Parts: sequence; C-alpha cells; structure tokens
Amino acid sequence: ACVAEDLFALFENMRLTAEAMRFRYEGPLEYSATRYAALVEIELTGLRFAVRTGFSPDMDYVFAAQARAREGIDALLSVSYDAGRVTLDPLRIDFPGENAIEARLAMTDLSDDPLQALDGRLERLELSILSNGLFEEFALFPLATMLLTDQDDPEAEVARLKDEGRAALASLPLTPQTVAALEALIHDLPNPAGTLSLILAPEGGVAIRDVITPFGPGEGFLTGLEARYEPAE
Repeated sequence: ACVAEDLFALFENMRLTAEAMRFRYEGPLEYSATRYAALVEIELTGLRFAVRTGFSPDMDYVFAAQARAREGIDALLSVSYDAGRVTLDPLRIDFPGENAIEARLAMTDLSDDPLQALDGRLERLELSILSNGLFEEFALFPLATMLLTDQDDPEAEVARLKDEGRAALASLPLTPQTVAALEALIHDLPNPAGTLSLILAPEGGVAIRDVITPFGPGEGFLTGLEARYEPAE
C-alpha cells in the first residue's frame, strides 16, 4: 500500500482537501483497461470541501477557512475480482456526527474484460444509511428544488407528495414488511432520523444492462427487496 498526505484538488466551483489517502492495489503491474485488478482499495481521511466562487478571492479564502474548521469525512472503498465475480465490500462513508453510508455489492457472470461489465448480473446489493441530519444536509435541498413548486403552503404540498409516495408503494410488488418500513420513513420526512437498511437480492440475479437502461428490468426486479427503518430513539 502507498500513503499520501495533505492532498488537494481544485475544481471550477469547489476545492477538495484530504488529510491522507491510502491506496492498495493487487493485480498486473502494467495497467490495462481490459483486465480487472484482483483488489483495489482506497481509504480517505479528513476529506473536506469548500465552495469556490470563481470571482471573489476574499470569499474563497473565507470558505476555505470555514472548511478547515469542520470535522472531516472519512471514506473506504474496497473492490475485488475473482473468477467472473466482482465484490464491493465495503463502500463506507463516515460523515461528521452520527451519519454514515455503507454499501456492499456482488456482481457475477462477468468476463475478464471490464469493458464488458454490462453483460454481467447483479446478484446482491446492500445499503445502510444512518442519518441524523445527513438527509437534510445533502438530499433535502435538491429534492425540494425538483419537487416543490413555490406554492403558498409548502407543508400542504409536502403532505400531498408523501401521500403520492405511499400510493406508489402500494402499487409495487413489495412485501408488507418492506412497505411498512418505507411508509415509516415517508412519515418522518423531511427530518428522518435513524437507520434505513435495504437489501436487494433478486432470484437468479438481474442483468446489469437492464438495471441501468431507461426502461429498467420491470417491477418484478423489486420482489427481492427487503427494507428496514429503525427511527432514532
């Protein structure tokens, strides 16, 4: 493994910094886009981001100073390949406070060529989200921008959207336990606090190509979905 410290990257509207990055690689010494590595692991600690205005050096300086004062984000990504099987175990992001995202993924029936990955099958996906302000910090604003229409009574509009969400759940091929968990989550919006766990393991797997196409694999894809929502006490 190799370790680098005090990293930064500049983008048009953002500056990213990290206290350290650890990179581990097992595979061919010569990189090839047509061969999988046996293992790729990336760990970031102390990740912070600051807005860049592009027109005010003073404000960019202030935003960078504010970012340095915040608690950083830690992240770990580990992906392995063996005999036609890719495993993501895990992808974990730890945010300040009691907030985290963790995912695990297994894909099978893959050839040795990463460029043909769409021909494989999704076997299992696990996702866990611990939110105590995470939803409000990262998801609420973009969702409100997409769904709310500047009416005089936004609370009434949110109530209507939540009713539509419950009706949509009732029309899907989900188990009663999964429906109940997702309804409880909808009830707590826009301030959910607790842990949402999702497990998707469709029988026989589902073609990755079908998952990412606009038409998707059909509603039957969801029959293997299990959801649990545990509100914070």
